[in-house]
Amino acid sequence: MVLLSGVFRLIVEGPSAGIADDAERLGYWIGTVTCYGAGALSLCAAPVVVFGGVAMLRGRSLTLARSAAILAMIPITSCCCMGGIPIGIWALQSLRKPEIAAYFQQQRMS
Repeated sequence: MVLLSGVFRLIVEGPSAGIADDAERLGYWIGTVTCYGAGALSLCAAPVVVFGGVAMLRGRSLTLARSAAILAMIPITSCCCMGGIPIGIWALQSLRKPEIAAYFQQQRMS
């Protein structure tokens, strides 16, 4: 949504419309790059979190499941950070258990 609103804003207003001061223009560009960079990062991280969750469910890739749990805890990479933080902590704690690692190893062998 952030990226779509940015494209819409550029179409309607144009780049840095109505800013005459150099300091304001610099702040505008830093804010724009930061905001849309976070949106792009979130857009790229979301499939990793989904595929990591599916891998955890199927017992396929322990590394991908751990990576997804870590990404889910980072507020910038998740649209639902209030749920992502506790669920990511729970997933990491679960993935540390030896019986879970054995389950992933068993699923890889079969």
